[in-house]
Amino acid sequence: MIIVIDGPAGAGKSSTAKSVAAQAGLHLLDTGAFYRMVTILYLREGSDMTRLLHRLEGASLTAKPSHGGLVYAVDGEDVTEEIRLPIISANVSKVATNAQVRDQVNARLRPIASTGDFIAEGRDLGTVVFPEAQLKFWMTADLEHRAKRRVAELRLAGHQVDEQAIRQNLAERDAIDSNRDAAPLSRANDAIDIDTSLLDFEEQVEFVLGHLQTLQNKKPNQ
Repeated sequence: MIIVIDGPAGAGKSSTAKSVAAQAGLHLLDTGAFYRMVTILYLREGSDMTRLLHRLEGASLTAKPSHGGLVYAVDGEDVTEEIRLPIISANVSKVATNAQVRDQVNARLRPIASTGDFIAEGRDLGTVVFPEAQLKFWMTADLEHRAKRRVAELRLAGHQVDEQAIRQNLAERDAIDSNRDAAPLSRANDAIDIDTSLLDFEEQVEFVLGHLQTLQNKKPNQ
């Protein structure tokens, strides 16, 4: 089984998916983390897309469970904290617009999802990566709420951040993700909408869990 949560940056997809995975006994597949790992390679290759694509062909991108959550690694190097840095957030959309990059990432994601029951979050999962997903959600929130949420997350992690800069970055990412040629940010026709602007964290998690329970209750009768 695969459950997907799509939507713009800062809507609460990652934290919700993580909590649902823990409570429902699902594996978590953070697709955005894979693009962030690719962004690390992009910056290390001098922000040169040609060099990145060449490096990416043989690169190892992994996400393995640990006591504190998932550990993300690029060629064996732990980059779990690095992928959340503001400089990665500021560049990830540039990388994700490239069709060859998306093909490379999708080629790594699909085999992982075929090994068990997963919940994944991203931008185009329900429309491009996992159109066969049994349950699809479209999670969004207004820009102000998303900016405040992202600032709180970064400060909690010990980073010094400028709220105005975070708000501007989110707006720019919205524009890039929505207008890119390769798999733009888009809502699947059969997705269930969740606006988290006026929901607290527990409410949005319970919303997803409720739909999951309904799906599981239907299975024996099918």
